[in-house]
Amino acid sequence: MLFKELQIERMGYGEFKGQCVGTATFDGVFGEVSVKLTPELAARVLVVCADALVNVSREAANMMTQEVINMLPASIKQEEKSHELSHI
Repeated sequence: MLFKELQIERMGYGEFKGQCVGTATFDGVFGEVSVKLTPELAARVLVVCADALVNVSREAANMMTQEVINMLPASIKQEEKSHELSHI
C-alpha cells in the first residue's frame, strides 16, 4: 500500500466543532482505502508535524530577511557588517 493523501481540518460545526478531524488515504493493489481520523488521531498527526512546521517557518523567515537585506543600499549593508564584526 502506498500513502496517497492526508487531509485534516478544524470543524466549524457539528459534533466535533472546534476540533480537528480528517482522513488518510492509501492506494493498494485492490483499490483505495481511507481511514477516518478522529480528533485524537488528528492531534497525534499534528504533533508529529509541529517540529517540521517550526523549521519551515524559520527557513521562510530567514529567506524573507535575506531578501530585505539584499534590497538595502550597499552603504547600509557595509555599516551593518562593520557593526556585527565589532561585537565579536
